[in-house]
Amino acid sequence: MAIYSADTWDVCDDIVAVDDSTVNFIKKEGIGKNLIERELMKVALLPEHIWAPMMETMEEAEIRQFENFDPVGSGPYKVYYYDDTRVVFIRDDNFWGQAESMWGKLPEPKYIAHVIFKDNSANTTAMQAGEIDYNENFIPQIWKLWENGEPYHAYLNDLPYYEPGMLVSLYFNLTTPGLDNPDIRRAIGYAINYPQIIELAMSGYSPDVVPSLLMPDEMEKYLIEDDELKSLRWTYDPDKANEILDGLGAEKGSDGIRVLPDGTRLGFWGLECPKGWSDWTSSLEIVAQSLKAVGIDAGSELPEQSVWLNHSQTGEFDMIMQRPAAYLDPSQPYARCKFIMDGSNTPALGEQSFENYNRYNNEEATKLVQQIAITEDEEELKKLYTALDKIYLTDIPVLTLMYRPLTFYSVYEGVWTGFAQEGDGTGIPGLACFPYTSYKMLYELKPAE
Repeated sequence: MAIYSADTWDVCDDIVAVDDSTVNFIKKEGIGKNLIERELMKVALLPEHIWAPMMETMEEAEIRQFENFDPVGSGPYKVYYYDDTRVVFIRDDNFWGQAESMWGKLPEPKYIAHVIFKDNSANTTAMQAGEIDYNENFIPQIWKLWENGEPYHAYLNDLPYYEPGMLVSLYFNLTTPGLDNPDIRRAIGYAINYPQIIELAMSGYSPDVVPSLLMPDEMEKYLIEDDELKSLRWTYDPDKANEILDGLGAEKGSDGIRVLPDGTRLGFWGLECPKGWSDWTSSLEIVAQSLKAVGIDAGSELPEQSVWLNHSQTGEFDMIMQRPAAYLDPSQPYARCKFIMDGSNTPALGEQSFENYNRYNNEEATKLVQQIAITEDEEELKKLYTALDKIYLTDIPVLTLMYRPLTFYSVYEGVWTGFAQEGDGTGIPGLACFPYTSYKMLYELKPAE
């Protein structure tokens, strides 16, 4: 993958080592808090003796293909063994973080084994058998694991059991005839049975969908004037979807599929997500059924994950499930808004893009994203986010299907205890054992008695 830290030079004039443990990032004039936080968060510590020669002698495309089978890292674990079934890490007992100024000790587990499963079903079976201590994969009806008193738990004590962290969305190819019409995209928005996706595909692990670029919680929702946007939002209402399609003159043929007056058939469209992602696959099946009910023909396509990612980045899709700016980023919701709405510097279809997969381009939206990047006043930010969300709700370049957690944080405490849980007083978020503040969890674990 790309070396993310290269983007740091877009926001910094210089980077200076102050002492052995302090680095000073000197930002460029006019760079706001959102941008500098976003880029600093992505700075990775890389071994110069490996990467520097490559940067001097290899093209970017070659570096992207480089596979480092002997990685050098700065964390408390290093690679011990790997094959096609697992990757095993061993604790580095010389880890610098055991200094008194840091953790003061080493993490508890000596080994961490990441088991590779062929699909969610195999993972679920292993979790049910107590063969996994910590799990990030989707498991349907997670509550059944602890119904009989077995030592399992998620992070939250009640539904949705996991903290929402990403907008899993349906990206539209804006050049596909039919899908290039925002009215048809709005009809699709009304046609999809979101409650069924949440209940059946997601086992209830999502709040109700409220169309917006922002998450429906107070961490982000306070940034928009909600009353200004309510009239633009959609919800599951197939009658409204049919009304919009009827108004466009899209009549149903003998096969029940609608055709626009110009002869464009609302069908033969692909719905794509990775093979083996059972909750996503089930969601697409519900989307296909919902669209069929209003006269739109779309079928699921389930390629391998690498093919799905390539299709996303090159824009080779009709409709594709993705998770825009899904990962931990202190500049949210800015990062997500930029990912979806920023049309600047977007490559042409067929070329590789790392955001704005469907090449959406609205000059006003791009300007708003750029203003948000350099604005810190809360009231001004609220105006900018509201204006941007209004454009999103009008143009509908993507469509949120569910709120998915960043990770499906589920644990079995038959071997190790001390995994974080809501209300335990540790202050550790239910995200994962490894990134950022969750990393502390490795120091809280104890062998089960």
